[in-house]
Amino acid sequence: MANSVPPWPGDFESVAQQYWSLWGDALRQVGAGPAMPMPGPRVCFHPCESKCMRSSLDGALAIRHVKRFMVEQEKEPQLPEIRESAENAARKVAVIGSGPAGLSAAYFLCRLGYKPVVFEAEPKAGGMLVQAIPAYRLPRQELEREVKMIESMGAAFEYGKALGRDFTLQDLRDEGYEAVFVAVGAPQGTGIGVPGEDGPGVYDGLSFLKEYNIHEKGEVGKNVAVIGGGNAAIDAARTALARLWCAAMQASSPSVRRRSRATSRARTRVVAPV
Repeated sequence: MANSVPPWPGDFESVAQQYWSLWGDALRQVGAGPAMPMPGPRVCFHPCESKCMRSSLDGALAIRHVKRFMVEQEKEPQLPEIRESAENAARKVAVIGSGPAGLSAAYFLCRLGYKPVVFEAEPKAGGMLVQAIPAYRLPRQELEREVKMIESMGAAFEYGKALGRDFTLQDLRDEGYEAVFVAVGAPQGTGIGVPGEDGPGVYDGLSFLKEYNIHEKGEVGKNVAVIGGGNAAIDAARTALARLWCAAMQASSPSVRRRSRATSRARTRVVAPV
């Protein structure tokens, strides 16, 4: 393989400039793939690293950490290549839902010269990225920056518009939309099928996280039990703890049941103290 390390120019400033130019190229390469390169390196479980061939030599390539480092160097969003097309721009395209799938569709449509309109039922774009993942794992200002980048590419967002409640597919056709990409996702939590799960003070994890992340609400008491040991359970526990700590300093820590720490499916970084 060719060595891409630039030759030593003799002074530190020149070295820094040359290496920074390489990081700029790397950022552009990462940005040429997924619509939003920032969320992945922050929340991905990086299962690819367990299959990395490099591990047979010394250790798997830490691709998630490398990508996270790259995207964190980006001060301003780097717009990708956009194929300007008056014909495509004149055609009406709708995207229903602004989660990862909806945002990706809008991103690539914009790159082809379309001007899609994204309809989102909630007051914020992001879908599960903003509804289920707490801000300590996915900073909101960084996610909002990615959404604004897609807006600057030509996409328009309409919030508080839910399919079936505020409009139908036929309504969109009547308004002249030639294509509709439906990306409503699966925003419903699941129960565990035990008596009492519909009682007062019992919530599924997704509903609890969504209520807190979107509306900054959530009815919790001083003692909270979380059934489960995965990442969503830990996110719910830490959210409850943070809310209790703000509401009452004497509140006790939530308890996570069903699995031991050794058998928990949550990543270690997620279980770290608040």
